[in-house]
Amino acid sequence: MSKMVENININLEKDNYISRGDIIINKKALKFKEAIYFKDIDYETYREDIIDYILNNFNDIEGYKYSDIISLYSNKDYMFILYKDNILEVYSNTNLSDIYNDLSKFKYKEEMSCRFTDVYIENGKITEKSKNKTIEDFGYFNKLYYPYLDIEKMIDTFMKAKSNILVLSGDVGLGKTKIMDYFVKKSIINSNKQVKVKYVKDEEVLSNSSFWSDNTYEEPDIILLDDLDYALNPRKENATSNDDIIHNKFINYLLSYTDGIFKNNTKIIITTNKTIKNIDKGILRKGRMFDILELRDLSKEEALSVFLGEGFDKETFNTILTNNTILNKNNRITPSSLAEIIEDLKTYKSLENIENNNYLLEDNISLYKSFYNKKKLGL
Repeated sequence: MSKMVENININLEKDNYISRGDIIINKKALKFKEAIYFKDIDYETYREDIIDYILNNFNDIEGYKYSDIISLYSNKDYMFILYKDNILEVYSNTNLSDIYNDLSKFKYKEEMSCRFTDVYIENGKITEKSKNKTIEDFGYFNKLYYPYLDIEKMIDTFMKAKSNILVLSGDVGLGKTKIMDYFVKKSIINSNKQVKVKYVKDEEVLSNSSFWSDNTYEEPDIILLDDLDYALNPRKENATSNDDIIHNKFINYLLSYTDGIFKNNTKIIITTNKTIKNIDKGILRKGRMFDILELRDLSKEEALSVFLGEGFDKETFNTILTNNTILNKNNRITPSSLAEIIEDLKTYKSLENIENNNYLLEDNISLYKSFYNKKKLGL
């Protein structure tokens, strides 16, 4: 059970549930397993945590797991989970007799995706490469790496806001890209259509008028501008160098695009190492800029909370602090450094499982095992 769900304080009313036979939704026959009533749960905000809690604590459907879920729908009061083999479960924090009003809102697996388009310059021309991505492609997001930010509330507020630009600022390794990916994932879950995403890391693309005119026509839901540093600087009057001219063009195109953006509400997320002092004032205009969030590293106590949340113990954490260079010059820990250590420890656990069923007659023939044993000595 995740820490978030523990804080919700789920109470199950065992006598308040209904169980029925087959029902028809969108011309598909479903086997209605049961509906269960929980008190005071916000299913929309804590959706993933509650699913994890349900699958780990209520084995109503023997052998089913998250990957067996083929469709989901949730709002503040209800959650509908459709598993493979068309088995349906319903969870609610209000009158169970009302649940059927929303059953038609199921999103099937093929709808829970985004059209992710990477935009870059090739042979002097703008090139686009698109593919479908599902929520699974964006991986697991651990909120404990951001103890200074209510991620769910921030994303929900940004989605509903009229302002359209969010800047994530900070050094490498603080988790800017993770938040960007999680925003896309939440957008997929909350949308009633396939989400359209444009991703740009090539600053030359942004100074090309065709990129912005195409977006005006296509109306993407999200534009991700990754690692923009120089491009966000204040514009220079009487620019003469090619770099400054390109930079001024980008700022002007961005400002023009966001002035007319309220018609389609495209959200633009920018990652950068710049602070508010180094960003063009036109971008900062109220109504255009949602927020500039300066991410930070973790204290030892905050890092320990992440470590314990991943299932490891305090003694191992203290050993890492003693024998590893994980602490930076400020005696703090970057999220990426901590995540790397945790992944290594998970690998060690996997190797220990192999050792329990050892197929090696001579240990030294496994180069991979030898490599990680050497790394483990560093812990």
